[in-house]
This record gives sequence, C-alpha cells and structure tokens, in this order.
Amino acid sequence: MPAQSMFVWGLQRSGIHLVVSWLFANLGGSRQEPLPPARHPQLGDGFFDPVTRVAFFNNPGRFYCRAFKLGPIEPRDVEAVADEYEHCVISIEDCTLASVAQLPAGERTVSLLVVRHPLNLLASRRRGAATRPELFRTDVEFIDVLAAYYDEALGHTDHLPNRTVVVFDRFVDDRSYRDALAARLDVPNRDAVGDVSSYGGGSSFTGAAGPTSMEELHTRYLEEPLPATLLDELLDRPAIVDACRTLFGFELHSHLKTA
Repeated sequence: MPAQSMFVWGLQRSGIHLVVSWLFANLGGSRQEPLPPARHPQLGDGFFDPVTRVAFFNNPGRFYCRAFKLGPIEPRDVEAVADEYEHCVISIEDCTLASVAQLPAGERTVSLLVVRHPLNLLASRRRGAATRPELFRTDVEFIDVLAAYYDEALGHTDHLPNRTVVVFDRFVDDRSYRDALAARLDVPNRDAVGDVSSYGGGSSFTGAAGPTSMEELHTRYLEEPLPATLLDELLDRPAIVDACRTLFGFELHSHLKTA
C-alpha cells in the first residue's frame, strides 16, 4: 500500500508541481474540488478528489517559506487533517530541511526530494524574480539551502524520513525512470506528466502551464545567464559541484567555461 502522507520537498521552480500532479493522479485523484474549511490555517490551500479521497495541500509554509521556514505548524496539526483522507500529497517548498521536525514521520509517511540542474533552476528563479523578487530568492542564503538539498540527495545527510530522490531532469525525460519511482512508492504509474497544477504558476519563461520542450527545459541557463558572483557561490560549495557531476552528469567548472 502507498503511504498515507507524501511530503514533496523542493525548491520553487524545481519542477515540484509537475511531480505533485503526477503523484495525485497515481494515487487515484482525477477530480479537483477545493479543500473544505481547514482545521489549521496553514492547511487550507489545495484541492481533493471527493470520490477517491486523495488530497493535495499546497505549501503549508506559505509566506514563511520566503524566509526558508515552515511556520508554526506541528506534527499533530498535519496528522489531524491528513487522517480525513485516504492519501495526501503535501508540497514543502523553499524550506530548510530542519523543518522536517515539524512534520509527522513513521511508516505511513514518505518524503520525496525533488532536485533540478542548478543552472536551470537559478535561471528560472531569476526570470520569475523579475516580477516577484520577494518570492524567488537567489541570494547567498538560498545557495546554502540549495547546497543542503543536494547534500541530502547525495546521501551526505539524512534529514528526511523514508526518502526518495526525484531528479527532475530525468523525471521529465525518461518514462522508465518514472516507472521505477512509482514502483518504489508502491503506486501505479498513470504517467500524468502533462497536467500541471495551477499552483505552480506555469513556466517562469513562458507563463504556460505544462512542461515545455525538453531542450528548452534543459537550456534555460542560456536564456538567463547567471552573474559571475552567483556562479562563484555555486563553485564554492562542494555539494553543488558534486551534484552536478553525480546527479546531472556534467562538471560544473568545465561547463561554465563552455556555456
């Protein structure tokens, strides 16, 4: 049986909402009705399928995530709401991994960690920051959070219980990769990867909902070149350099010379 609660951790513009929509469909969700009045103010944004009782809760960190925090929510708050549904998908965006202590853990929960090619992630966030600078931070503190996510994905740290790593670049490219993820999570792969929740806001570059072409997704950094100071911050963090090599298949130093 799949877990009752699935916490999807990711940085905004990492592809988290595509993964969430895929999970929602795989758990049996098709209808999307507004959530009923929330028992907790941080758990009122999202939707559910009234037939299959599958629910999606959108980023309970809300404005707190702009400071990389989850807010005052506690494990019992999440458990009380999650127990009303057969399955819940809960997105946790732009929060430090230390926030996991504020969420329930156990056999009925799993954590998914979504990671994306750092240059494309930063390019998308910088493009989004043109209109929402308070929402898409790319400062030094954000780079530290990014490095911590990569450390977790590489297994250098162990913050998230029952963790499954989702490399977004492979997720959008490879059906067999999605099949393997679904098997690990004990859900069927209905492969609904073209339907993206409106909560994701669409592409930073086009505003369109749904994934754009693979080539465009993988070359965003060419459309939004990163400043030298930001590139230096990336190179200064071993976890980011290691993730580029291990998770995304390129050497960051060499890549920047040829970009």
